[in-house]
Amino acid sequence: MLDFSADWCVPCHELDNNTFTDRAVALGLSPFTRLKVDFTRADAPQTIVLRDRYRIEGVPTIVFLAPTGRKCARRASSDSSARNRSSSA
Repeated sequence: MLDFSADWCVPCHELDNNTFTDRAVALGLSPFTRLKVDFTRADAPQTIVLRDRYRIEGVPTIVFLAPTGRKCARRASSDSSARNRSSSA
């Protein structure tokens, strides 16, 4: 599990402090290894490479990888925003 976040990202801190510390969430994520990817410096070369490779449009974004390294699921903060906008229309 790749956890793309940044120091300045308030929702990222909420995930760290509230979601990932929740017992049920922690239990559900226990089969995964969580790797935190720091996107604080958007202009850093490694940030650009990873952003392009995983098509990260913003933080927070969580990418789940299969044991083979193939991307099998992702969840971005913009996903819920788009869903909330479409469900309220």
